[in-house]
Amino acid sequence: MARLPAIDLRINAVSGKLGRGRHTTRHVELFELPEGGLLADTPGFNQPDIRCLPEDLGNCFPEIRDRLQNAQCQFADCLHQREPGCIVQGDWERYPYYLELLEDCMVQSQTVSDSPNPEDVFKVKVTGDGQIQHEPRLQAKKYRRISRRSRQQTLQELRYELTDNLENLEERDEEDWDVDL
Repeated sequence: MARLPAIDLRINAVSGKLGRGRHTTRHVELFELPEGGLLADTPGFNQPDIRCLPEDLGNCFPEIRDRLQNAQCQFADCLHQREPGCIVQGDWERYPYYLELLEDCMVQSQTVSDSPNPEDVFKVKVTGDGQIQHEPRLQAKKYRRISRRSRQQTLQELRYELTDNLENLEERDEEDWDVDL
């Protein structure tokens, strides 16, 4: 690792065809960084994903919280980007990182708002000639046929249950079967 050269980690070459590396991590490990903090190496984790509303991101930066304690921005919905009268934007060390994360939050927020709501009654379809049609949204899996695999698995489970029940019946004493007619 370029950041921590003393650490001996198993790595693979970057694929020439895809231009991407492969996951080689098999366990979770924490490494102490020389400048402070920890670096986590975990399997299946390749990039952080920030799930935060753009208006809440400022709460994650102590520099922003400190500046807002002493004064107030001109607008209540200020994102501390390019708004006039903003007391946060400006010359502080991590401000470029804030702007970068803010952009990520805005893209994430837009992606979520653009995705269809599964609870909608209608879905919108665009035909080949560009016309928009509204179709009723069917309940998921309600009108689908059960697959052969699922039916077979259900039958297998029932067979195992039946076998267990029969074995339990055979183990009972004959006295348990005494029934008055």
